[in-house]
Amino acid sequence: MWWNVFGPGGGGRSLATFAKHNFLEMDIEFYPLAILPDRGIVLGLEPEIAIHKPKSLAMFKMATKTHLFLQTILRHLLTHNIDGEWEAYEFAKHYQDLGYFSHALEILLHNVLEDEAESGIGFEEGAVLPRVINFLQQFPHYLDVIVSCARKTEVALWEYLFSIVGTPKDLFEQCLAADQLKTATSYLLILHTLEPLVTTSQDTVRLLEKTLQAQDFELCKELVRFLNSIDSSGATLQQALSMVSVKH
Repeated sequence: MWWNVFGPGGGGRSLATFAKHNFLEMDIEFYPLAILPDRGIVLGLEPEIAIHKPKSLAMFKMATKTHLFLQTILRHLLTHNIDGEWEAYEFAKHYQDLGYFSHALEILLHNVLEDEAESGIGFEEGAVLPRVINFLQQFPHYLDVIVSCARKTEVALWEYLFSIVGTPKDLFEQCLAADQLKTATSYLLILHTLEPLVTTSQDTVRLLEKTLQAQDFELCKELVRFLNSIDSSGATLQQALSMVSVKH
């Protein structure tokens, strides 16, 4: 694959500028027909065979398949280029309005995390994960991408992930400060796994207060259900609700 590192429309600089690093290979599990650069996907076909057992008939058909390649290019830039973070941002900003842009960032983070967690390279020379984190921080999706990746990753990898991105508690506080209440709710699930019940309950009360102020009653219901799930006796929920009612 050859690409214009500045994304759709070009950026006024020749590909020759990036000739050393702008070739890469990508595995695709179907037959590619076209690249849709404005969408960041490869479009192709995959054969499917269905066996009709009673009559011993084989039915053959072609299915349309797509493959998202934004995360592949972004990782290549962040890994091999000296100015990789800047070049990755220049490339990615052309796609940030796509509905699945956050998903591409999440795949990027997940793939690098899994590859580097076993070696525990951390912030040592050659580590890509810190560069990925710095790159992700350029986008408003940052906190969402981190928590979404963590919730889809094995708990065994959390320690390594949060040693690079910061503690879940700090990220939760960032969500509260930025009024990203839905995202903060997602971090509560992680905090519940890592922190004592008392701490989680206190954080939930704080979030519930802000949610009530924002009149986001659907999110309030989610928080109430969360409190009820972490303590089936209902004591934690009653205590939290009493604390909120007292303050209001």
